[in-house]
Amino acid sequence: MKNSESPTSTKHSLWEIFLVKDDGSWAGFRMGLSSIRKLSNYLVLILCLLALSLTGWIFARWKMSQLRKDLTLAHLELDSVNHELKGLKKVLVGQEESFDVSTGESKFFERESSFLPSLEAGDRYSALIELKNFTAKFMSSSKRVDLDFSVERLPPKEGQKKVFWILLLHGSPGVVSFPKALASRSGEAVLFHRGEALELTKSSRNISAQFRLSGFVELAGADPVYASLLVYDEKGSLLTRQRRSLEILR
Repeated sequence: MKNSESPTSTKHSLWEIFLVKDDGSWAGFRMGLSSIRKLSNYLVLILCLLALSLTGWIFARWKMSQLRKDLTLAHLELDSVNHELKGLKKVLVGQEESFDVSTGESKFFERESSFLPSLEAGDRYSALIELKNFTAKFMSSSKRVDLDFSVERLPPKEGQKKVFWILLLHGSPGVVSFPKALASRSGEAVLFHRGEALELTKSSRNISAQFRLSGFVELAGADPVYASLLVYDEKGSLLTRQRRSLEILR
């Protein structure tokens, strides 16, 4: 191998490689030093690009794996939220006639059913019955709820009519029912047939009941606790509803 590079100039320097065989024949290779430098630069550039591409491919695979995990978690959270909201959506199930005792007017409205209809703020009136004198009191000393109300049947008063009433207490600690008529399945929060049956005749009925309640009011603390009285017919349609604040007697 012969290096023809001079100390003063490398512009025309050459690299020569000779291969000599046993029989005296030879082969040679000659390339300028500048060409060798260009070739080495190209090789280094190619190696850098290959390393960069490999690093980018590995990062892309890792990022895709992370995004798939995040997407799976998002789907699970969305399914959980949809499951919780499913029972809270109001479903229109027909029409019935409503009688407003304050105005004396009768009108038709869309009858609605919801996950916990008692928690709605407004009272509900019916053209069949009327609730009066509804009170609910909590006796702190005896841990007891005293319930009083009267039911008056509105004209026409023909034959007997069977209804079911349920008292719900609700506030920041949750919801409790008397009698026990809450279900755990979505869409069937109130099982009307577990309520107290009441046969209505032509005359009004006065109802008084007492229930044991321990710990619920204490958990509410300073937060308000409400009492909602629900009355269903034999088919499970909500006839009337009234909501009052639970009176707490120390």
